[in-house]
Amino acid sequence: MASPSPTTKPVVHVRDSFSDSFHKIQNMIRERAYYNFLNRSFHDGDSLTDWFQARSEVLSDIDLQLKDQGKNIVVEGGVTGFTPQEIEVEVCDGELRVSGSHKETSTSKQDGNTESKSQTRYFYQSFPLPAAVNEDKIQVKSSKSGTLKLTLPKKGLASANKVSAKSRAAPSKLKKAATGSKAKIAKAKATGNTRKAVPVAKKSAVKRKSTRG
Repeated sequence: MASPSPTTKPVVHVRDSFSDSFHKIQNMIRERAYYNFLNRSFHDGDSLTDWFQARSEVLSDIDLQLKDQGKNIVVEGGVTGFTPQEIEVEVCDGELRVSGSHKETSTSKQDGNTESKSQTRYFYQSFPLPAAVNEDKIQVKSSKSGTLKLTLPKKGLASANKVSAKSRAAPSKLKKAATGSKAKIAKAKATGNTRKAVPVAKKSAVKRKSTRG
């Protein structure tokens, strides 16, 4: 997939509760599902079928994919037919929701009269986030060709990496110190001056033993 060229970006909202636009879309789907229920025979389907049919009638076919890439959670896909200004991204209570609405107006002349028609298309997708994210550092890329990419950095990952790096450094220092002590002892043996290579604690112990005798 080609990398999106930067342009005007959708706005990311971090909220305590989701905005009215999401509830509006959900209500439209409910109303359409109820309409489908009323206009079918009892044996032609069920409530779940009515719901999925209503979703397909109200929402455009948009497929965004969520991927866990270690440091980041990435959501990417095509949103053809929707400009960045028409897309809304929200993060709330461990969930990501992406929606869009696009209104088209057409005019036609018949018998000397001009008639206007408008139609609004919607899309809507939600994802439970697999980890806590840093909402202040969410990156959004969109393109005129209709590609949307959201990068959500995981929260607390940087501090965890620092702790891990310190843990790896500690054994290295101990190993270096031990290697230095062995080198000093070997040098003392080579020069015949082994008294300097003996630790202070051992020298004291030898002196006490000779005094008692």
